[in-house]
Amino acid sequence: MKNKFIFIAILLIWSIGLLFFAVNQYVHNTYGLNLIQYYKDSKPLTKSEIAYVKEKGEINFVSDKNAPPFTYVDAADGQYKGLTLDYANALSMVLGIKVNYIPKEWNEAVNSLKSGDADVCDMFWSPEREERFDFSNPIYLIRGVIATGKGSDIDNFADLSGKRVAIPSGDYAIEFVEQRPTTITIVKTNDVANALELLLNKEVDAVIGDEPVIIYLLKQQHIVNQIDILYPMLYEKDVSLAVGKGDALLLGVLNKGIFRLKQQNLMQNIQQKWFGLSSSISKSPIPSGLLFDLFFVHHHCRIDDT
Repeated sequence: MKNKFIFIAILLIWSIGLLFFAVNQYVHNTYGLNLIQYYKDSKPLTKSEIAYVKEKGEINFVSDKNAPPFTYVDAADGQYKGLTLDYANALSMVLGIKVNYIPKEWNEAVNSLKSGDADVCDMFWSPEREERFDFSNPIYLIRGVIATGKGSDIDNFADLSGKRVAIPSGDYAIEFVEQRPTTITIVKTNDVANALELLLNKEVDAVIGDEPVIIYLLKQQHIVNQIDILYPMLYEKDVSLAVGKGDALLLGVLNKGIFRLKQQNLMQNIQQKWFGLSSSISKSPIPSGLLFDLFFVHHHCRIDDT
């Protein structure tokens, strides 16, 4: 009898543990959060956060002025627009706070956030950036790729050694390259469009940048047949909203707004509008082995109870 009780207790603990893991996995797949983050961000704004929003009144959002389809000044009408700005507009509505948009060259945008002239900027997380900024929960995923001229002898990252590679100043790709043993010469540019121009003029051997931006510009400038994008990708990283280091109230407000928009599947709709993507954050299914374990434990417990 005692052994049976111990067996049932072990199965029960195992079952609870597996259930907790499964629920945590579901929350992560759905919202990109763990259970602790979910509990915190799914709650309404606190009194302190409500007071903060009311007192602040508006948020200064700085970003790249030429990174279509995410953020760019449209030459046709002079309007600042893009996928990220659509998302920020939605965030503004659910939080009830005005957002002012500040288009800058990317490196200037990062420096504006660092100096406190801006409140928020969309960017990749990295260890180096975390020293200066705090980061929200992810809002979408971007891949970094290499672009070369047609007929180039470059097939992968290793082939870039000894080559000149154009990368926008302040871009995460610079950190990516500098963290690796290579003899690449980095040529810093104002933006990806400038980098592609250098590539077309044969002033550099390759470009590293965000895949959607490169593809968008190749189509926009009708140079698809002159440039190759190399696969597999170099990296795949979450984009978050960065705030000044220690700005906990603003970060908490943003995370709660991001959670509400994820509940509405808003990013999927915005991405479909701009470039046809339907999934904003990569999702991993619950492993089939785990589902089998859950079924096995549940079935075993029912047998022991009869």
